[in-house]
Amino acid sequence: EDRRAVRNEYAGRRRRLRRLAALAASGDRSPSIAELLEDVVVESLVRDGHSVEARQLLTARLENQTKLLGTLHPAVGDTAQAIAALAEKTGDFTAAERMLKLALQVREATLGGDDDQVADTSYALSRLYERQGRDSEAEALRQLASAIWSRKTAPTTAPTEVALEAPPSVP
Repeated sequence: EDRRAVRNEYAGRRRRLRRLAALAASGDRSPSIAELLEDVVVESLVRDGHSVEARQLLTARLENQTKLLGTLHPAVGDTAQAIAALAEKTGDFTAAERMLKLALQVREATLGGDDDQVADTSYALSRLYERQGRDSEAEALRQLASAIWSRKTAPTTAPTEVALEAPPSVP
């Protein structure tokens, strides 16, 4: 499950860089380019051990997104999830929980309760609860995440029976 989180993190980075390249190639100068570049700065700050500064940058982004887009917007969920990761990393479990709950609320409202991002956020919140010794809450969220992931990997239809009779002959 930890490999899945790392794989998702790297996949997210690749998607952001591809979007940045596509926007730059198109000549678009929208705020999304600024956010993508800001993501690169945040990743650099974190890599260099400046998690507090990275969190401040993301917190300012979240405030702007909430004002411009409203609370229930996918970008708000993404930013809240990123802030939660940094808050947890710096030991601020209260802020991490608040941000993960916000991300979960946004994702359930905008993506539906059966989306992989809802499962990923539920799992992240379960890990946080586990670190705090809140095992029953952690288990409930882990079960939710597992149920979503298993539905995504299960076949969507039952296998069909193969007809045993010969096909009709062509005249």
